[in-house]
Amino acid sequence: RSRSMAFGSATIQFGENLSWDELVKESTATQRARPVQLKLGPTTERGRFPATPFEVVIAPDGVRRVPAVVEAYEQAKHQLQAEIASRLAIARRKEVVLFVHGSHTSFEQAALSMGELCHFLGRDFVCAMFTWPAGRPGIFGYAFDRESSEYAVEDLLKTIRIIGQTPGVERIHLIAHSRGTDTLTSALAALGAEAYGLQSSPDREFHIGNVVLVAPDLDGD
Repeated sequence: RSRSMAFGSATIQFGENLSWDELVKESTATQRARPVQLKLGPTTERGRFPATPFEVVIAPDGVRRVPAVVEAYEQAKHQLQAEIASRLAIARRKEVVLFVHGSHTSFEQAALSMGELCHFLGRDFVCAMFTWPAGRPGIFGYAFDRESSEYAVEDLLKTIRIIGQTPGVERIHLIAHSRGTDTLTSALAALGAEAYGLQSSPDREFHIGNVVLVAPDLDGD
């Protein structure tokens, strides 16, 4: 677990020495003539938000965030939005699909899942994933993952807000799996309250489109 949220770029490799035409053929075949293995390629951190909770200063007129921290947050936010905008410029649909993984999942497994989702969705969108520290081994691994997923709600909330308010983004579609569904729905509940306070709605304020919960780790009620 980290007190700061980072963002970056990951590359997914489909098969070995596979041309685009061959990949399309194997992707649309009823039975594949050859297996297509996915592999995580170079992953680069592009920016990082300041640590939370933000440092504050106590002044005669009250408590407020340290100006340098506010500036660092705004700078990271604009960097992230610039990364999204550069990908949006070459996407056929000006939309973002964000995937939130479940428990017992490494960064690599999450990246490969998002790469495969993006590929079979037609590569029409800007594809992204939100990863949180999951995959603790042992009998108490799930309990650790559950608390990590709750710890990640605030960062996911900020991520959705920043992406949804990026100029040019028409819609952000959200896909969550297993334990990640609780993280996502908790973040959406907070964003819903925030939008209500602004006399708006989540779709108008943050451009939230489809929300897909896969094998949700949620109580049925």
